[in-house]
Amino acid sequence: MLRRIAVVGLAVLGALAAAQRVDAAPITGVLNIAGNYTPANASGASTLGTATALDFTNGAVFGEVTPNVAGTFFVTSAFGSFATAGITGGTTGSIKDFCFAGANCGVYPAPPVAAFQAIGATFAFNLASVTVNQQNANFIDLTGFGTLTLAGFDPTPGQFLFSNQGAGVGTFSFSATDIPTAPVPEPASMLLLGTGLLGVARAVRRRVRVQ
Repeated sequence: MLRRIAVVGLAVLGALAAAQRVDAAPITGVLNIAGNYTPANASGASTLGTATALDFTNGAVFGEVTPNVAGTFFVTSAFGSFATAGITGGTTGSIKDFCFAGANCGVYPAPPVAAFQAIGATFAFNLASVTVNQQNANFIDLTGFGTLTLAGFDPTPGQFLFSNQGAGVGTFSFSATDIPTAPVPEPASMLLLGTGLLGVARAVRRRVRVQ
């Protein structure tokens, strides 16, 4: 019985150590994109100062408003995991319209927005929330949070930064990056648990000897 308990303790420790060695593959790096958009609200196209939504376009008609019809973006630069996955400058993708001011957006959807940005089956950013950092007649600055998915990597918490300066219709720049998460338990934590298991085995050994 004593030997069996000791083996179980070591087996659990070995399994935990093996789990620690399994390499996770979170997404790291930055993806920069650009494209055309029109500031909008429940009434349609608007100025930056009165906008409650962003309507992304495909560039066919500069300044067109096409609610809930995905626009087109192109990659300006890709670094880290994005480049590893084969995304390069000039790659195109789709981007969905969204509301950034609560329910005051008419037909424009408020977060969460699934596959808010996507490049085929390779990349997607699921938008969970958005914050308005600054907005006036000539400038808008937004930060969004959500989950990045990328072929060959684990889903990773991420954020996007959107800013534009101008009186109305224009181009946008976007930056997607991973958000650091809580640290993984260190090997020392595994060792502590294993030591505790071996301590149980020693206690049983002493008890057997007394009997």
